[in-house]
Formats: sequence, structure tokens, C-alpha cells
Amino acid sequence: TALPMAGLALVLGVGGALAIHSIVEAVNDRLLGASARSVAETLEVEDGDITLDLPPWALGMLENSARDNIYYNVYDGDRLITGYPNLPPPPRSALADQRTTFRYGHYRGQPVRIAAEARRLPRVKELVVVQVAETLEARTALSRRMLIQLVLLEVALLGLAAFLIPIGVRWGIAPLTRLRRGMDARSAADFTPLPLADVPRELRDLLTAFNS
Repeated sequence: TALPMAGLALVLGVGGALAIHSIVEAVNDRLLGASARSVAETLEVEDGDITLDLPPWALGMLENSARDNIYYNVYDGDRLITGYPNLPPPPRSALADQRTTFRYGHYRGQPVRIAAEARRLPRVKELVVVQVAETLEARTALSRRMLIQLVLLEVALLGLAAFLIPIGVRWGIAPLTRLRRGMDARSAADFTPLPLADVPRELRDLLTAFNS
């Protein structure tokens, strides 16, 4: 019994960990992508130059208790317009107009999650790419808390199962126990048929043959 329960706990743990990673990534990517889109929506072309008005709340929405570092930049093709250098844009093959792409990377020695929003602007030949990057402290902390809660839940479920399984087994074999006691109490000359009413269905054919 212990081995199947341990296997089930392992399967649930792995599945739960994958689900937690997916949920945490989806929630945080939604904010990261919204921040990149907010910056991209301010892009304009004035007198042949690309301009943008960086709203304070566009990056402020990413503030969290873990105090993650936030970086951004804007590229016109391979030319950096503004923002942090050395945060290269994604390959052109990974970009699509009006669609936010995400990837992991490293910047200033730290792992980051990067959202890239590509836009085509009038009279601009190359794609204009807005990038917003965020370090991963908040994601890691949230995943760790959820994993701890998952482990505690699994431990509680295993403990409950370990408590209930012996009770269930005793309840399941109770009819057999009563039958054995009844047979032990009979004299050798007692040929009264054994009762079938409280016997498990799987044993009725056997007892019928025994009675015959």
C-alpha cells in the first residue's frame, strides 16, 4: 500500500509543480506583456524620427514586494533608440506584428524574463521593437510558496489516507470475519447451510458450492 501511495504522491507532486510553474508564468507574463504594449502604444513618427512617451505607470505596474529590477529599451531594427543597452532584441524570426513574444535571458548577471512587442510604423522600414525585462525574484518566491503549500497538502492527504486505509480494510473484511467466527462456532455435525446474505458477492459462488 505504501509504494502505490508514494508513487501517486510523486505523480501528483510533479504534476502540481508543472501546473504551478505554468500559472505563475502566465500571471506574471500578462503584466509584463501589458507593460510592453503600453509603451508600444505611445510610439509615433515625427519629422522622420521615432518618438515615444513613456508613461510612469507602464513600468510601475510591475512593482512588487520582491523589488525586482525592471529594464526596457526600444530598437529600430538593430539601432537602439532609447533604454538600456546590451539587452538585445529577439531574432527577427521570433517577432510578429502586433503580438507579444516572451523569452528568458540574462542581463547584468541576473536571469530575466523579457517581453518584446513589435510594431510597424509609417515611413519606418524596420520593425520597431519595445522590450521590457524583469528579474525573477517575485516569480521564484511565489512558486516556492505555492510548492510548499502543495507539499503540505500532499503530506496531509497521505496522512489521512494512512489513517483511513486500515479502517476501510477492516470494514471490507468484516463479513468474512463474521463468517469465519460462525464456522468456528459450529459443531462437526452441523450441516446447516452457511448464510449468503452478508457475504461479499465475489464469495457467494464459493459458499454456494460449499453448502452443496
